[in-house]
Amino acid sequence: MEATQMFMERYERNILLTKRFFQELSEAQLRFQFREDVNSVAWLIWHALRAEDIAVNRLVADCPQVFDEGNWGQRLNVPIRHFGPGMTSKEVSELSASIDLQALQEYIDAVASRTRQIVPSLKPQDLDTIVTEERMKQVLLGEGAFGPNAPWGVDNFDNFLGHNKGHILTWWVLSHGASHRGEAYAIAGLQGVRRP
Repeated sequence: MEATQMFMERYERNILLTKRFFQELSEAQLRFQFREDVNSVAWLIWHALRAEDIAVNRLVADCPQVFDEGNWGQRLNVPIRHFGPGMTSKEVSELSASIDLQALQEYIDAVASRTRQIVPSLKPQDLDTIVTEERMKQVLLGEGAFGPNAPWGVDNFDNFLGHNKGHILTWWVLSHGASHRGEAYAIAGLQGVRRP
């Protein structure tokens, strides 16, 4: 099995599990915050999707984000381009309360459709290609992927450097998404919902 096939096998499972939250949780449960400083399920799904959109399209394929091609800021009712690092508790609460949950489900499908187009077309040498420091800074800092309060900046950027496209896919899409899905399961559990 090739690396991209392995990625897609795991990826399809991740998408299935993410979409299940919308089947098993009510709107109120998706927006629920256990405390002001704890993210909602809706915020976590939005955040993971935005990270995937940026990583796959801007860092791996060098094409426009899905977010920018479909008027998604307006459709989601989320007036920010970044993917959430450094958001204040108040900002997380506001996004959790206002995000359009139907549009969020549609954004899942749109981002997943693009990922399904891009990843299977990659060759082993593509996965081995290092994303340059210049490119990382252009996308993450110059294009606004990081918010104004993100803990990473020009002076604290080393963790994002020296990685190849294969690493970016496995970390930003699979591992990152799975870690936040684990958080979402915990938040669902705090509301008395068994793991969706």
